[in-house]
Amino acid sequence: MNYERGIAAAEQGEWKLAVEYFNKAQWKAVGSPEGLFNLALACSNAGGRDVLAIAWFRTYLAASSDSANAEQVRKEILKLEIRVEATVRKLFSKANDTAAIVVDDRDKAKAYGKIVDARIQVGDIAGAREAVAFIPDTFSSRSRFSAYSSIARAQAGAGDFIGALETVALLEDGYGQNAYRNIADAQIKAGDIAGAIKTAALMNNSTYERASIYRSIALTQVEAGDIASARKTASLITYDEYAFRAIVKEQVKAGDIVGAMETAALIEDVGEKDESYKHIATAQIGAGNIDEAMDIAALITDSRWDQTRVYSDIVKYRAVSGDMDGAFELVEEKIGDPEKRYIAYGYIAIVQAEAGDIEGAMDTASLITKDYYVNMTYSAISKAQVMAGDMDGARNSAALAGNNCLMTQLCIDKTAARFEAGDKRGAEEFFALAMEEASLVSFNDCYMLPGNFLDIIKARASAGDMVRARKMASLIPDHEWKAIAYYDIVELQIEAGDIGGARETAALIEDGNVNKRIAEGVAIPRARAMPDPEVRSRGELAIKYRGKPLFDDLPKFLKSLAAAESGDVAVALADAATGLTEALKELQDNDVKWQGSLAESAP
Repeated sequence: MNYERGIAAAEQGEWKLAVEYFNKAQWKAVGSPEGLFNLALACSNAGGRDVLAIAWFRTYLAASSDSANAEQVRKEILKLEIRVEATVRKLFSKANDTAAIVVDDRDKAKAYGKIVDARIQVGDIAGAREAVAFIPDTFSSRSRFSAYSSIARAQAGAGDFIGALETVALLEDGYGQNAYRNIADAQIKAGDIAGAIKTAALMNNSTYERASIYRSIALTQVEAGDIASARKTASLITYDEYAFRAIVKEQVKAGDIVGAMETAALIEDVGEKDESYKHIATAQIGAGNIDEAMDIAALITDSRWDQTRVYSDIVKYRAVSGDMDGAFELVEEKIGDPEKRYIAYGYIAIVQAEAGDIEGAMDTASLITKDYYVNMTYSAISKAQVMAGDMDGARNSAALAGNNCLMTQLCIDKTAARFEAGDKRGAEEFFALAMEEASLVSFNDCYMLPGNFLDIIKARASAGDMVRARKMASLIPDHEWKAIAYYDIVELQIEAGDIGGARETAALIEDGNVNKRIAEGVAIPRARAMPDPEVRSRGELAIKYRGKPLFDDLPKFLKSLAAAESGDVAVALADAATGLTEALKELQDNDVKWQGSLAESAP
C-alpha cells in the first residue's frame, strides 16, 4: 500500500510525500530494485536530499547492475554529485556573509575559525586562507595564528611543503615551532629527508622538538641502510643521545652486531650506553652466542639493573638448555645482591615447572623475594599442573599466586589447545571446568575472561560447529555474557546465510535482553532482505543518512537557523558544508572500494 501511495504522490509531483511513502515501502522490502530506484528518484526531486539520492541510486546499481537504465543512473549520480558540490559552495558563501555581520569580536573570531577548519576539511586551502584574514586583529595571537597552523599542517599533509613554509612565516615563534614539526614529519613520511633536516634547523626555540625530528630522520636513514648518514644526523642532537641508541636497535634488528657495537661506542651518556649494550647482549643471547653476551655484559657499568637483566637472561638460557647447575652457579657468581636475584630465580622456576619438575620449581620459588615474581612463578607452576591434569595442585598454586581468575583462564587456554589439537571432547571437558571455576569468581574482577571464552565460542561457530558453540554458550554462568555469546553466534549464522538457525539461536537469549531484540528485530530481517554484501553495505550508508537534518530540505534547514545568533549560524553553516562533503566522499570511497573488489575477483 505504501509503495502504491508513493507512486501516486510522484505522479502528482508531491516528491516529499513520495519520499515518505517509498521509505516505508523500502523498509518492508529492503533490496527491491524497483523500490530502490523510485526512492532514489523521489529524493533527487524532493530538494535538499541529493546525498541521500546518490546513496539510494548506488544501492540500486548494486542490486541491479545489469539493468537497462544503469548508464542513465550513473549519469544522474554524476549530476547529483555536482549539485552537492554547488550546495557546499553556497553554504560556505552564506557562512562568510553571516560571519561578516557578527558584532562581537570574540564571536566573529570563533565563526571565522570554524569556517577555516571547515574549508581545510573539504580541501579548500585557498578559501581557508581567505577566511583567516577576516579574524579580528584583537585575537590574532590566538585565533588567527591557530588557524594558520592548521592550514600549514594541511598543506604539508598534501605535500605542498613550500606553501606550508610560506604559511608558517606568518606565525609567531610559539606557533611556528609546532608547525615546523608538522611539516618535517610530513617531509619524512614523503621521503624528503634533506627537506626535513632544513625544516628542523628552523626550530631555533625548541631544542626538544628539533631533537625529536632528528631522531625520526635518523631512524628513517637506518631503515634505508644509510648508517653513516644516520650517525651524522644523530650527532646534530644536543638534547640527548637517544637517537644513537635507536640506531643500535635497528642495527641489531638487521643482524649488524659489529656495527651496533661501533655505534654504542660513540655514545657518551653512561645510561644510554648501558642500555645499548644491554640490547646488543640480549640479541646475542637470543642467537645462542653466550660467550659474546657475557663479554658485553661486563662492559655495562650499571650493575644494579642493566647488567643484572643481562645475566638473568643468560641464566634463563642455561636453564632452558637443561644446564640447571650452570644457571644456579651464574646467579651466585654474577648477581651479587641477593635482592636482585629474584628475576633469575623466577626464570629458573618457570623452566622447571614447564619441564614437569614441580617440586624443584616450588623450591626455587621459595627463594624469590618480590611479590610480583612470586605470583608470576606460581602462576606458571599452576599452568604446568593444569596441563599435567593435576587440578588440585593447580588450585593450590593459583591460591599462592593470589589470582582468583587464574584457574578459569588456564582451563580456557587448555580448551583452546585441545581444539587446536583436534580433541573436541577434551576441549569440551576443559571448557566445562572453566565455567565451573568462573562461577566461583566475579566477572567484574576478571575482566579479561569473557573476551577469551567468547573467542573460543566464536571460533567454533565460524568453523560451522553451531551445535557445540551453542552448548558451550549455555554453560556460561553470567546471564549477560551468555546473551552476548548467543548474539555472536547469531551474527555468524546471518553472515553464513543461515537465517533459520539464527532465529533459533536468538530464541535462546533470555526475554527482555537487548541482544535478543536486536537479533530478532533488526539484524535477521535486514540480513534476509539484503543477502548480498555490496547491496547491504550501500544500503546501510543510505539508511545512515536518512532523516539527518542536513539532508532534509535545505531551505528548511536554513530557516531553522533564523532565530540563532549570527555567530552560531555561521558555525552551523560551516559544519553543514563539512558534513555534506564528508558524506559525499564516504559514498564515493565506498564505490571505489567495491569497484576495486570487483576488479580483483574478475577472471
